[in-house]
Amino acid sequence: MNVKIISVQRHSQKEVEALEQDYFRRLERFLKCEIVTIRPKTDARNKERTLEQEEKLILKELDSNSLLIVLDERGKQKSSKDLSSYFEDQMQRGTKNLCFLIGGPQGVSDSLKKKADWVWALSELTLPHRLVRLFLIEALYRSFDMINEGPYHKI
Repeated sequence: MNVKIISVQRHSQKEVEALEQDYFRRLERFLKCEIVTIRPKTDARNKERTLEQEEKLILKELDSNSLLIVLDERGKQKSSKDLSSYFEDQMQRGTKNLCFLIGGPQGVSDSLKKKADWVWALSELTLPHRLVRLFLIEALYRSFDMINEGPYHKI
């Protein structure tokens, strides 16, 4: 299975990047992974224009044969166990590509949310973008470690 994470963000902090890379290396034992960072387009006077510009850049990165999962605070939450079961089910169905989309400061356009196979909320908390990608990578690692009956989830 392949995983692509598309993240609309300006920059990350070195400390957060170091943690991301640690979990990313662990995750790559189970999956082929790629992270694509798109710089946000900011037009403070026109949110819709901003989202349209970002959508064009995002669409260039989407694979038509990928299961698209959009991260959004209004999405559906899952426990670690349920998330692991979801991914295991996708593997059994033959899903080859998972694409996760983390929107920018203005969020994600409604049309991209409609294209999504699932809209996922990591938490009801408002989280800073630079941490969302870290939490996503950790959650993916935890899920695939559980699928492979590794020790991480039990720590």
